[in-house]
Amino acid sequence: MFLIFQEPSQIPSFIYYKINEEGIYEINNNNNTKNDIKLKIIIHKDIFLNISNLPNFCSSCIESSFVFIKEISEFFIYFNDDFFVNKEYSSKVILLKKWSYEFI
Repeated sequence: MFLIFQEPSQIPSFIYYKINEEGIYEINNNNNTKNDIKLKIIIHKDIFLNISNLPNFCSSCIESSFVFIKEISEFFIYFNDDFFVNKEYSSKVILLKKWSYEFI
């Protein structure tokens, strides 16, 4: 799972993170207990080709930069900050066939 932020100051205080030697933000559990969260923090400057276009709050521009997230899957589910799931749905068939998708 990826959380994408404009800048590090937007990361909520309840998410404990550290920056590794390569400058990558990693989740860091401050309680010294096993951390099974598979979560990676992405900052816009790491996925935009031209950082002179930042800051950018245009969803289309941000979404078009997903291709530069190295670990992203070919198929993924995307939630924006204004998206709410308001009914149950089956996760069995989200992808109908290659390059086809279903609006939920």
